Amino acid sequence: MKRQDYVQKLFSNLAPDYDRLNSIISLNQHHRWRNFAVRKAKLPDEALMLDICTGTADLAIEAAKQSAKINVVGLDFCQEMLDLGRKKVVELGCQSQVELREAEVSDLPFSDNTFDAVTMGFGLRHVRIPDIFLEVRRVLKPGGRFVTLDTGRPERLIPRLLHRLYFYHLMPFLGRIFHGDKKPFCYLPASLDIYLPSQAVLAEMMRQAGFRQVEYFNLLLGAAAVHVAVK
Repeated sequence: MKRQDYVQKLFSNLAPDYDRLNSIISLNQHHRWRNFAVRKAKLPDEALMLDICTGTADLAIEAAKQSAKINVVGLDFCQEMLDLGRKKVVELGCQSQVELREAEVSDLPFSDNTFDAVTMGFGLRHVRIPDIFLEVRRVLKPGGRFVTLDTGRPERLIPRLLHRLYFYHLMPFLGRIFHGDKKPFCYLPASLDIYLPSQAVLAEMMRQAGFRQVEYFNLLLGAAAVHVAVK
């Protein structure tokens, strides 16, 4: 099975428990992290934002919460996640601002220079990073910001050891308890090692893709990180 097909099936199966598990696994920090990420996008009034790998639309909804003048398009390739996201959008009353579409993010269905900002939450390990960076830069307006929130790699020894203990041992245990299957929670930490570079390497890849003013902010001692880049 291709990795893309595997990931799509994984998230289809995870969808009913995804939001609850996000809160458990992030120690209930992910909402605060998303708030921080959207603020780093520095969205102007009446901005148009694209949220790729939107999942259940938490980042898109967070942007709508921060300003009633912002419109957001959220893309994901998992219909089950989008269905849950649409329910949340309606429940929170932001359906006039947030539109969710099923689409592949590797070939964004938008014209050049369309969006004031592009965000991405916890999706980098599931895509071809250099290709995504080029696509994001293409659809951003000049001066627009690209903001990613994802798992990080703590640089200091003790946080790094604690991070690995949590990711490789405790997280699969929690997955088995709260989801009934630990396999997805074995894949997710393994994918960090295989597919997601360190914060510094990721920043350099953004520069190589043509972004400027690249910086990153470590969260929870580097267990997560927000990268910001400008077209």
